[in-house]
Amino acid sequence: MLNSLVATSIGIFIGAAVTNQSAATNIQSLALAPFILFSGISTNLGSIFVWLRWLQYLSPMRYAMEILIRNEFGGKNLGFENPVDALYYNFGTGNCVVVLLVMALLYRVLSIILLKLSARAA
Repeated sequence: MLNSLVATSIGIFIGAAVTNQSAATNIQSLALAPFILFSGISTNLGSIFVWLRWLQYLSPMRYAMEILIRNEFGGKNLGFENPVDALYYNFGTGNCVVVLLVMALLYRVLSIILLKLSARAA
């Protein structure tokens, strides 16, 4: 649910920044690809180049994925390496929730600022 809230906020932000629907669709697609790549869904965060690892902290999907993985596997002895450790999720559930809420709020506030600026220009 939090991931959907952030994704909606990003969509509103892009919609406020761009007046052309085609451009907004292209920007959304370009923004979504790095979010997926650096979330840990398609690639292990430990296998990403060290100089690119900081990008994982910009991805809302990374925080949502950590919440899901921790909910499912956190604190369990599975007989093999726990996915929380194997996938390098070390931020914590509470911190992830707070970051997702802050991201949603930040994108919404930036959207309001962009809409006010565009209203003044018109």
